[in-house]
Amino acid sequence: MSAHEPPPPAQMILLLGGFRISQALYAAAMLGVADQLAAGPAPTDVLAGRTGAHAPSLGRLLRTLASVGVFAEPEPGVFALTPLGQTLTSQPGSMRDVVITFMETHYAPFGDLLETIRTGQPAAERYYGQPFFGWLADHPEQAIRFTAAMASLTGGFKTAAIAALPLDDAKTIVDVGGADGTVLAAILTARPQLRGVLFDLPHVIADAPVTLARHGVGDRAECAGGDFLESVPAGGDAYLLSLVLHNWPDDQARRILAKHRRRRRQQRATAGA
Repeated sequence: MSAHEPPPPAQMILLLGGFRISQALYAAAMLGVADQLAAGPAPTDVLAGRTGAHAPSLGRLLRTLASVGVFAEPEPGVFALTPLGQTLTSQPGSMRDVVITFMETHYAPFGDLLETIRTGQPAAERYYGQPFFGWLADHPEQAIRFTAAMASLTGGFKTAAIAALPLDDAKTIVDVGGADGTVLAAILTARPQLRGVLFDLPHVIADAPVTLARHGVGDRAECAGGDFLESVPAGGDAYLLSLVLHNWPDDQARRILAKHRRRRRQQRATAGA
């Protein structure tokens, strides 16, 4: 252990306190604090007035988040946005929808993680009384937020991965579980020779044509509704699953991959006929 490293008990306390930071981020995101600070630093009482918050409590919240680099306190009681805090604004590159989605749909089920480890049953399934994506389909407001959150991740850590995809010889890519089409739009924008098929549940892709058109690739993309546990569209030279498999138990993940493998074999057989 280095001289500057906290002793193990202190490190454990920091780890255990992670849920408090998560809740603090959620509160700041819901209040829109980062947007209020986008124009420059502001004192707590001004921020409280703009966001409808209790000033002393808001000050404690912001000081807590300043301790982990989300905000800065250049002078007592005055807070400013940091590059990390910028991700909580409503601007491009924002993680605000991710924060809100995680805390409104994932946080509570994770409180039952121990039972999941003991039984293997997903905590979300117990909490919601049905599989998570079935529940999401019944709650349109959360489905919209979830789709926006997945789109937000594209502008974050997915961009470099998209650039590295081996698609030089492909003519058509099928984005399986592609939500609103943000990932597919990014791929098609980077590769003008490529066409794309967006495949997801019908209610998930309802607004995808708007996203694809906004990125200027609507004429090279089509949307297909369906369940990838049952089948995937034909005609693709490449099939993409982005942030999909981690949502499913191993047996269902194997089913998904097996369907893609069979489809690719069929494509190769057809091409060689």
